[in-house]
Amino acid sequence: MTPDVRCLAEKPAHVPDNLVFQVDCFDLPGMEDDAQLAWLRLKAEHPPIFWTPYNGGHWIVTQSDDIKLLHTDHERFSHRTLMIPPIQMEKPLVPIMLDPPEHTPYRRLMMKAFAPAKLDLLEARARVLAKELVSELAPKGECEFVVDFAEKVPISVFLEMMGLPLEDRPYLMTLAGATGHNSDQEARAKANNAIGEYVEKWLQERLARPCDDTISMIAHGEVEGKRISYEDALSMLRLMLGGGLDTVVHMMSLSVLFLARNPGHRRQLVEDPDLIPNAVEELIRRHGLSNTAREIVYDFEHKGVRFAKGDVIQQANCLYGLDEELVEDPLTISFNRPRPIVHAAFGSGPHVCPGSMLARREIKVCLDEWLRKIPDFSVKSGSKPKTATGLINGIAEVELVWKPN
Repeated sequence: MTPDVRCLAEKPAHVPDNLVFQVDCFDLPGMEDDAQLAWLRLKAEHPPIFWTPYNGGHWIVTQSDDIKLLHTDHERFSHRTLMIPPIQMEKPLVPIMLDPPEHTPYRRLMMKAFAPAKLDLLEARARVLAKELVSELAPKGECEFVVDFAEKVPISVFLEMMGLPLEDRPYLMTLAGATGHNSDQEARAKANNAIGEYVEKWLQERLARPCDDTISMIAHGEVEGKRISYEDALSMLRLMLGGGLDTVVHMMSLSVLFLARNPGHRRQLVEDPDLIPNAVEELIRRHGLSNTAREIVYDFEHKGVRFAKGDVIQQANCLYGLDEELVEDPLTISFNRPRPIVHAAFGSGPHVCPGSMLARREIKVCLDEWLRKIPDFSVKSGSKPKTATGLINGIAEVELVWKPN
């Protein structure tokens, strides 16, 4: 039965009273200013592992070693539950809600969409779109960055890759926001159903009339030498659509917001564009987005804490790249930070995000083209960026100004 998030869950018998804290991941104090700092404060003020009755009742881990453990130890921490609060589904989303080795052949099929040659084409398309948009915006002297730029470039590239009409972008963005930033189970279920109906329409179209796009590739693909089933193809496409719509938008918007507030860093990239790839990685490290979950596979004890089969456990991936034991001075963004830049913004282990390389390329291209035409900009006086928190630490609105050119 789907948990009712309007009520606090009853504490299970195996959870000790001293590990129970009233924490709602959709409403952390300070999230409206800096979601990552809000998670850091939570880490400092609570035990490394604790239980909350909010959102169906679940564990939260905040230490980097435990976050990595949840990413990599699928024998004890299953991917079949990914969200807080959990969504009850008839069938798991393929392959993300499957564990190795079952998930591996499906992931292999999905990765064909992100082959290096295809990434080169998508990057080139992103650059064309970014140039066009910046040229349109530069003479205006102001914009709301999320809607006017960030939502247009990566999502247009993604929709072209999938073979979906660009005019559907506003509708799909609304659905993406409802699934990633809403604790209301009914609203999230409704949005997920709408995504499923939308994808199914296009899956049926491409089964009848295939073309050179990702939907056709999945629809007519093979898994372990056999034609993929209709249900599994539908599941994979739902996953790709849900995962590809808003994460790059939020990361790009958070990165530009940082540059708007920090002119020294901005000038550094304007004067030395070769630093942009390193800057992208550093900005990703500081602004980790996802707060995903896992399901306990069987009863066991870890660090003195008893977990029971079926327990749900959440990790804030942003905390991995903000760990002082892993990263020197983690709250300071340094575009000269030596590689490798440590973070888990895209996860790690067998389920690392398949679109992570495309995301990096798109953010790099957009920063490159924006700074080339609009090198000096700031947050509009009197405005305050609006956050979009929950399962994704995002940003919903950033008003920028600059001298028109």
